[in-house]
Amino acid sequence: MLNDPEIVQVECETSDDITLQWQYSDIQYPEYIQVKTTDSVDSKWSKKELCERAIKEKATSIAEKSLLCDCNGVGAHFRFVTRRAVKKNLSILTVPIEQRKGDERIDALAASFRKEHSTKSKNENGLDYWIRNLFWEVAGEVDSVESRNIRRIAKLAEQDGANPTLTHMEIIYKDLLNLVESAALASKTAVASNKVITRQKAREWWQKHLTETDAAVRRTSKVYKASIQAFFAELHQITDEDLLRALYSYDACYDLGKWRFEKLADHLVDWIPEVALQASELANVEHLNLRHKLRDAIRAIEHRGDMNNEQLMAEVLLHALIRQEFGSDPIACKLFYKTKTGIRSFGSAHIVHFESHDELWLGHAQVATAESYDQIIASVMSELENCLEPEFLSNERELLLTLREPQHLRPTSRTLERALQRNTPLDELLSILCIPVLFAYDSNVLSAGYTSDYQVKLVDEVIAQYKALKLQLPQSVQAIKVHIFLVPVESTQTLADLFSKKLRV
Repeated sequence: MLNDPEIVQVECETSDDITLQWQYSDIQYPEYIQVKTTDSVDSKWSKKELCERAIKEKATSIAEKSLLCDCNGVGAHFRFVTRRAVKKNLSILTVPIEQRKGDERIDALAASFRKEHSTKSKNENGLDYWIRNLFWEVAGEVDSVESRNIRRIAKLAEQDGANPTLTHMEIIYKDLLNLVESAALASKTAVASNKVITRQKAREWWQKHLTETDAAVRRTSKVYKASIQAFFAELHQITDEDLLRALYSYDACYDLGKWRFEKLADHLVDWIPEVALQASELANVEHLNLRHKLRDAIRAIEHRGDMNNEQLMAEVLLHALIRQEFGSDPIACKLFYKTKTGIRSFGSAHIVHFESHDELWLGHAQVATAESYDQIIASVMSELENCLEPEFLSNERELLLTLREPQHLRPTSRTLERALQRNTPLDELLSILCIPVLFAYDSNVLSAGYTSDYQVKLVDEVIAQYKALKLQLPQSVQAIKVHIFLVPVESTQTLADLFSKKLRV
């Protein structure tokens, strides 16, 4: 009825199990539907089973009972919905009524039923009329009916521009069954409308669920699943598996001989909502409130954070690279919080999915000018020295559990889920932990200006940087994966100034 405007209303347990009122132009007629389960019978439906009377002198056969429903309007149709199939001589009944014209089988079957009983309906129709206007629907088992109907719900929702989750479709279907059952159980002596579901009532019920569908989708939306268009070009990668170390290096590239300051600053600002807003807030982003959400994100940075824009830029840069390279699920807003000890160690947290396992990446990010480079490196190494203390790790895990919104993230491995539980030994957390450390630094190669072979020189530069940084990593992280991310910049100060300016726009 939701999809077919020619069905005016559905009646539950009135003249028959179900009665449909059909409307074609000015013509309205009823369709009387019986639902037969008969679980204890294994054979197919036969003519004998339909015509056999329970009381010989009375119209008590299944066929007659159905025919006698014909008392509330002319042009009645009939339908049987069964689990069991029919025997061959009744198979013509499974063909839609409008497709049987001229078929001799329906004429012969109608004549044979007319000979069985002379019963007439209130509208003076006999069993021959009943056969000609009976459609037999073999529905199968309950599970298959449920699956088919849930698919129909999904199709109806799609036609109305909605995209319900499977869980919400199941909720809709259960509510539909409750709606029908309530009508079926309503007393026949009570208000007649209680047993009738009109098209208007059904549409109102459906619109309510469509509205709830949008909310349900947002509640469980996997907000980080969208494909990401790469901005950075990969320079060079090194994997030292035996040492649990790796290098990832990236180039922001040139446009017509000019380093892409403006585009990189824009790109980083585009990532601000993901860094600053919770997943549940991102799930409610629509095209009409996108700019508003960006302003919300910037206000969140101003009100909840105590970092300068240069540090924020570094954190966003690491976030963007991990999302681009690994398609991770970030645990949002991590950079705004300190541990119970008051120390902010890891500015970002990502769940990185691999084919065989998942890892928790807790990141450091820094921007280093040529003058501050050595000091920045020493500061980061000092922080790493203390970040694996048991109390610190326990506090970090507690914070992650507070910030994480699993309903908006993709399912993770059991190993990672267990490692994040409060009472799990910290050794299990360390077994799935990786520490990405990003340095955006003033590059000697880039500061010399564009040359056709600048990327070759950049590769040599980042390899040298990586080798030096590996030697400075503290002994305390020897047994932990540490991945170094290097981003050479023509001028970190120029980039930071542009980034700050765009935040204020």
